[in-house]
Amino acid sequence: MKKYTTNPEILKMLDQIAFNQEELSVLLDKGATIIHLFNNKFYIPLRHTGKKYIGIGDAVAVIRSSEKVDLEELNISFQNVKVEKIVI
Repeated sequence: MKKYTTNPEILKMLDQIAFNQEELSVLLDKGATIIHLFNNKFYIPLRHTGKKYIGIGDAVAVIRSSEKVDLEELNISFQNVKVEKIVI
């Protein structure tokens, strides 16, 4: 991780970093409210509201929905993450 960031706040939060989809699921199930997404593509489940996702490296968040999604209403936010919205 030190190869990508020297931010001591992020390095202290290694237990809140998802490196893949499975680790994201574990963090969501544990109730984490701030999740760092590391250098990967992640599918964001909209049923988990009240989350802040912070990207490290080249993080991409994919939101799939059959209708328009208001992330602010769901209290879901992204920082340093490329967000792709896919209508299914």
